[in-house]
Amino acid sequence: MELHGEGFLSPAVDDWVKRNQEKNHALFAHADRLRDLALDFAREISQVASSKREVTLTTLLLRAISSFEGVILLSGRGMFVEARSIARNALETAFYMGALVEDPSFIDKMIADHAKHRKTLATELLNDKAHADVIGSDVLERLQRFLSDLDASGQELGKVVSEQAARQSDMAPLYSFFRDFSGDAHPTVQSLSRYTDGRPDVTGFLLQPDDECAHNALAHSIPALYACIMLLQPVFQAETTYSKVTDHFRWFASYGRKGEQDDGRANDFQIG
Repeated sequence: MELHGEGFLSPAVDDWVKRNQEKNHALFAHADRLRDLALDFAREISQVASSKREVTLTTLLLRAISSFEGVILLSGRGMFVEARSIARNALETAFYMGALVEDPSFIDKMIADHAKHRKTLATELLNDKAHADVIGSDVLERLQRFLSDLDASGQELGKVVSEQAARQSDMAPLYSFFRDFSGDAHPTVQSLSRYTDGRPDVTGFLLQPDDECAHNALAHSIPALYACIMLLQPVFQAETTYSKVTDHFRWFASYGRKGEQDDGRANDFQIG
């Protein structure tokens, strides 16, 4: 069977990238402006963030912005699987933020999750006898001290579940997007099908831009960034930028109802 496409970085896709930008100009322009507004909002709240909760919320926003920028870049080159995987990160960040806004003690759950992750990793490395020489005795000694200190500290261990965080913050409707994106974030039947031609019988292989990428991955990550800003507004009262964000949202709220290419799901998110 034949392999179609030259990948996503080949000069052969430059013309496609240009057509993609022209075809979805309104959506990309909206996303670029939203990114600028989100960064302005981050600058505004960073000036007043002082408590552990406020600092954590600000860093969550920065992660959401970074992920959103990744979706813009990947969607621009038609990297469907990769764009949806990063869009999933943006949604998960919004869930964590929503849970922390709703419950200030959620940060303790995040710390417990981090401690459990580090303990599990340290324990696995200590038990990896086959690679002890590669890891090195000095590293193994530090790992053992870390585990001893962690046990002595009485630090609670736990695990943050994204679905629980989404429901805790009343963001369950957006969780359906997260679950859908998960199919592309892992090597599933869904994600692998992006690299084959023909259904159900495979007639060839594909490694080329996908025309559905922009309005699928990008349009469905935009609500995540909007949600982050809206969640933080009651905490920081950042009125200067927030009014611009709500004005900008009005275009997106009608996206898919004016002939733009979209499946309509982007309209599921509304300002409360």
